[in-house]
Amino acid sequence: MGKSGVLLHISSLPSPYGIGAMGRAAYAFADFVADSGMSVWQVLPVGPTGYGDSPYQAFSTFAGNPNLIDLELLVQEGILAQEDLAGLAFGSDPASVEYGRIVVSHDTALRRAFARAGGRLAEEVEAFAQGAPWLADYALFMAVKAHFGGVSFQEWPDEAIRLREPAAMAHYGALLAEEIQYIRFAQYLFFKQWRALKAYANARGVKLLGGKAMPGGLRASGRCAACSTCCALITSSALHGIMPYPQARRTRFPGNTGPAPA
Repeated sequence: MGKSGVLLHISSLPSPYGIGAMGRAAYAFADFVADSGMSVWQVLPVGPTGYGDSPYQAFSTFAGNPNLIDLELLVQEGILAQEDLAGLAFGSDPASVEYGRIVVSHDTALRRAFARAGGRLAEEVEAFAQGAPWLADYALFMAVKAHFGGVSFQEWPDEAIRLREPAAMAHYGALLAEEIQYIRFAQYLFFKQWRALKAYANARGVKLLGGKAMPGGLRASGRCAACSTCCALITSSALHGIMPYPQARRTRFPGNTGPAPA
């Protein structure tokens, strides 16, 4: 039996923080899909993006994009305070995503959340990590990548960590322990919001359809870990109908020549 649905990347939802997120607007859009008689929301890949900010070139096929974490929900939960968002620049154009601004501002906001609530949520983060076998490699990879200025792992100056030698992994795991804990914390927040949104959409009869991101070329954590498994966050059957959402943010990913979602 055929199904109808709508395609909209989460980043295209309206938001006061520069990029669509898994908060109020996402729940409203799930209602829109259900109330329109459709049963599928195609969200495309939602992994952590790098150069070019395309959802199809992610640093991991397992991790989530922390830029999609809804900051308003964090404030409501006491993980952030409203003053933590003061002075952060999320972009001046409500109709487009200014990645150069939002990546920095969202990271700053999430680091403030980590400083405020990381200790309080440590047990929950650890429980999440126990159920996410990919997280240790991803967090170490991203921490080392940042430590070496964001270059591709083939350009890391320490060959031992490039080759994942146990002594080097232990060394950088200790050296970058705080950064690794922050990355784990951000992934916990992402998947907490993701699972809540998915549960709400499913309860309204709407399935979320993802997409398979490319394994990130030579920049991805899975490639560094010699992982050949490419796994989308969510899969489903093909769509038969696509319908625009009237208040969608136009997200044009740098480097792409096709039309932005409308």
